[in-house]
Amino acid sequence: MVLAMVQARSVETRERLLSATVEVLVERGYGATSLAAVCRAAGVSKGALLHHFPTRAELVSAAVEHLFELRRAEFAGRVDGADLEGVLAALWEIYAGPTLSAWLELVVAARSDEELRAAVAGVDARFLAGASQTFAELFGVSEAEAVVGARLVTALLDGLALNRVLTGEDSLGPEVLDAFRPLLTTWLEEKR
Repeated sequence: MVLAMVQARSVETRERLLSATVEVLVERGYGATSLAAVCRAAGVSKGALLHHFPTRAELVSAAVEHLFELRRAEFAGRVDGADLEGVLAALWEIYAGPTLSAWLELVVAARSDEELRAAVAGVDARFLAGASQTFAELFGVSEAEAVVGARLVTALLDGLALNRVLTGEDSLGPEVLDAFRPLLTTWLEEKR
C-alpha cells in the first residue's frame, strides 16, 4: 500500500513537472525556461525535478511529447467519422494552441543545442509515426503514403502556426486550409 502511494505521488509529480514546463516554455520562451522556473511553477523541489529529468533537454522534450500525445488523443476523439474538412479544422484548432508555441521554441533552440536537437528529433519521429498511423486509418492509404501525407499536412500546419506567431492573424489558417483541401482530396484519390 505504501509503495502504491509513493508510485502515485511520483506519477503526479511527473505530470505537474511536464505541465509546468510547457506553461513556462510558452509564457517565457526556451531561453527563460530554467529548472528553477519550472520548479516554482510546479511547486516541487529541484531534487524532485532532477529525479525525474536529469537534464533540461530531457525535461522540455518530455513535456512537449506529453503535450503532443494529449493533443493526438484529443484529435483522435474529435475526428471519429469526420470528413476531411472536419479533420483539417480540428487540426488547425490544435495547432493554433500552445502546442505549437512550445514546439517552435524547441525547434529553434535545437538548431544550436546538440543534446536538445537529438531529443527534439526523437519526439518528432515518434509524433510523425503516430500521425502517419492516424492518417492511414482516416484516409485508407498505404503506410508509405500515410507518412508523406502526414508530413505534408503537418508541414503546412507548422508554417501556418509560424505565420500566426509572426502576424498574430488567426483567419489565414482556415482560409489556407480551405484552399488546400481540394489539393489534398485529389492527392488522396490518386493514392487510394
